[in-house]
Amino acid sequence: MSLGIIKEPIFWLGEGKLFWPLAGVINIWKEVGWNSIIYISTMTSIDPTLYEAASIDGAAVSAASFTLRCRASSPPLWCC
Repeated sequence: MSLGIIKEPIFWLGEGKLFWPLAGVINIWKEVGWNSIIYISTMTSIDPTLYEAASIDGAAVSAASFTLRCRASSPPLWCC
């Protein structure tokens, strides 16, 4: 209020029409955080020898990377 952006405080908890949008934003914020942690941990747990085996088999780098990441991340992402 001292910045002059709003003239009076917003009554978040007492205003009925603001509850569901606010609850949705909070839920999205929470879920994005948890899913990011699960996704990053899944990507870091992929064994580097799988990339090496794919390159020895003659797979292109982009195709091997995409296929390995999709297959490795599908079980953890299905549970979210």
